[in-house]
Amino acid sequence: MANTMFDVVRSAPLPNVDDLLELQREQVQHDEQFHKEIVRLSAAERIKHIVLHLAKYHCHLQLNWGDEAARNRVITDSLIMCLSGLSMLNRHVADTWAQLTDEDIALLDRASSGKDDVAFNRAYAKFLVSGAAAAEKLDHIESHDYRGAFVLCFSGVSNLCHTYLKNTVNLNPSLTVRERLLEVKKKSIFFGN
Repeated sequence: MANTMFDVVRSAPLPNVDDLLELQREQVQHDEQFHKEIVRLSAAERIKHIVLHLAKYHCHLQLNWGDEAARNRVITDSLIMCLSGLSMLNRHVADTWAQLTDEDIALLDRASSGKDDVAFNRAYAKFLVSGAAAAEKLDHIESHDYRGAFVLCFSGVSNLCHTYLKNTVNLNPSLTVRERLLEVKKKSIFFGN
């Protein structure tokens, strides 16, 4: 049986939190080089694009939880999108994790402590709805703490995904993200040029 990216990543040492800022830098560079159509969107459109990605990934997880390889890939993609969102908001992912409430931490601990899809998907939804509601309110120009809502969304989902990859399926989140970004880069006609 051929090794998948996840088989290779399992054997790597687990990352430290300091690596997260470097991951954010790499993700920003990735977007600037390989997703120019997205980085050229207005700030509001780009944030909505990220939230829509997360909504798509959440649905995919609900429908395909039993496929471990697909699940791990979608959880990695969710983490990547959250890194993009937090970078756009000029927030270091580790700093946002430190600002999560005790209630949020308890929810995240329950959701990422095993392979319980219900707990995971409920936690994902809890944070996703913060971003989705803010994106919708932005269209109506309603009075709302948009920035805080988007930070909560990206912070909660990124923490959930990082912890799940690291603790539940024993993958190195940093290496998993880097390998996934490389897979996406290789699809570009400009890769390696």
